[in-house]
Amino acid sequence: MLISLGCTITSTSMTFEHFVIGRVVTGAGGGGIFVVASIMAIQMTSPQNRGLYMGLANTAMTVGVTLGAVIAGALEPEFGWVCCGCPSA
Repeated sequence: MLISLGCTITSTSMTFEHFVIGRVVTGAGGGGIFVVASIMAIQMTSPQNRGLYMGLANTAMTVGVTLGAVIAGALEPEFGWVCCGCPSA
């Protein structure tokens, strides 16, 4: 929920301050997802396999964050950071 709200705020921002607020809300939602994934890995695995599954969860989060930044950086020059439906776009 927070990620969706943050993405909406970010995509409709017309000022840098508005953009930063959207990113903060999105980051809070992403942090919540990471905590829930960690709790699930701890609760659903045996103590012997817990380290492996925590490592896999951390790896998946790192790959997602890294690829998201690279893809967004590649698409930004083409589309810009202001959404197409915004009044001054």
